[in-house]
Amino acid sequence: MSRRRKLLKFNSTSGFTLLEVLIAVALMAVAFSAILMVESGSINATIKARNMTVAAMLAKNALSQTEMEMEGLPFSELREDETFAFPEPYADFKWRRQIKEIEFPSLAGAFAGSENQEGSTRQAEVFAKLFSDYLSNALREVTITIFWQKGDGTQQYTVSTYWVDLNSDFRLSQ
Repeated sequence: MSRRRKLLKFNSTSGFTLLEVLIAVALMAVAFSAILMVESGSINATIKARNMTVAAMLAKNALSQTEMEMEGLPFSELREDETFAFPEPYADFKWRRQIKEIEFPSLAGAFAGSENQEGSTRQAEVFAKLFSDYLSNALREVTITIFWQKGDGTQQYTVSTYWVDLNSDFRLSQ
């Protein structure tokens, strides 16, 4: 009998109580949820980095395409605002090209106020106005915006550059 009591005594004191098991399970649940949150954040960051890389590559491609289309054409023959879709495998991305005229301020005010050289000042003002008009006609800001859907919203990546039409006419009239 004593041997049986020893076995019962040994069996009744070995193992964990229900409270200890519940605490261990709760700690494991907290640890696993923390690991899943970190992994989810890592996946989201990877997807965002991939989309930004693809958008940058597509923007570079769109700028090159725009440059080839603009080559040899005056700015007046180009559409100011157009939207395009990319072919597969980038059908989720769309792009928009905007071509804007740049208005330069008149540089004539920089030459005003000299009383001794009134004739040369007037000539400088006329030249400054002609030059600022020429720059306004010869320069354009080209903006490429890449769009893609993310969830319920739209993400975008925008690049701007400035192009000069060196063949633009320099008009000698005011």
